[in-house]
Amino acid sequence: MYVAEQEFVFLMDKFRKLKSIDKMIDSEVTFAEMVILDQIIQCDTDVTVSNLSEILNTTKANISKLVTSIEQKGYIERKDDIKDKRITHILITPNGKEVVLK
Repeated sequence: MYVAEQEFVFLMDKFRKLKSIDKMIDSEVTFAEMVILDQIIQCDTDVTVSNLSEILNTTKANISKLVTSIEQKGYIERKDDIKDKRITHILITPNGKEVVLK
C-alpha cells in the first residue's frame, strides 16, 4: 500500500502541470493515462516504456499496462524500431494530442 501511495503522490505532482481535470472527464482517460499522454507530448525524442518508467519513477510493468490501455482507446500507437526489434516506440495519435491539448 505504501508504494501505491508514493506513486499516487508522484502522479499528483505531474498532474498539476496539466491545465484542467475536465480533460479526463470528457475523454474517459484516467488520471495515470493523462500523465502518460502529457509526458509523451513533452518529450522531444521517441519515447519507449523504459523511458517513461525512468521519467515517472515507476516500474516498466505499470507503464506497459497503462500504455496498452491508452493504445486500446486509440490515443497512442506502438511502432517497432527498425534497427532493434527489442525496442518499441510509443507515438501519440492526433486523437491523443487533442485529448491533452484541448
